[in-house]
Amino acid sequence: MINALLFSCCALATGRTDTSSALSPVSPEDYRLEITENLQRRRFDLRLVSTTSRELCLGEHQWPNSLGQLHFAERDVFVIVADQKYYVRAQNFGYPEGTLRIPARGELTGFVSFDEIAAGWTVDPTTPRRLVFEVRPSYCNQTARPAR
Repeated sequence: MINALLFSCCALATGRTDTSSALSPVSPEDYRLEITENLQRRRFDLRLVSTTSRELCLGEHQWPNSLGQLHFAERDVFVIVADQKYYVRAQNFGYPEGTLRIPARGELTGFVSFDEIAAGWTVDPTTPRRLVFEVRPSYCNQTARPAR
């Protein structure tokens, strides 16, 4: 009871509520993530494609911002070069509260900048490398708020 009241007070004070409980997980065949290395722009381009007739949602904190940075992704997102892992730098954007919406059979694009990958790695065009980046979209509902 006290925890519920505390959450209610905090939600009212900050204007934030958790919409994740109202979202349902997506079947893996309902989307695909394409990752393409873009040496010219010094980044990995991302393309999340919906293959379903339902709208998909993704928490704003699960996708890179317009600078190619990720919120608290340092353990989940990394580049593998010659069996070595190079993690994405930790960023803290506060409390991302929006939801990114992907229309039915639509797409969401973004990128991870090479500048966000931890020190110690170099971009050698002759060395194969790959970005490890996972997304877990949900089916949208009417209460999910759009990102700003």
